[in-house]
Amino acid sequence: MVEVRCKACGSNDLTEENGFFVCSFCGTKFKREASDVAAASVDQDENVKRLLERAEMYWSGGMQQRAKLIYEQILEIDATNPIARRRA
Repeated sequence: MVEVRCKACGSNDLTEENGFFVCSFCGTKFKREASDVAAASVDQDENVKRLLERAEMYWSGGMQQRAKLIYEQILEIDATNPIARRRA
């Protein structure tokens, strides 16, 4: 069985809500289609940008633990990201 992954960040930490998958890391919401079953080919720079925006939102909102999980995800994509390295 092939694992479904997030279209935006590649995470496999998904929940199902009203017929949609919702990524726990970046918040992307999408319907399952045949193309969703395989790992999506995505622009890594755009992934890091989206994840940084979400992590910064959590960080500034006082949810540092949640933000740290996202910073760790960023480091899996870009191990040299200075913001994620400082806060993870």
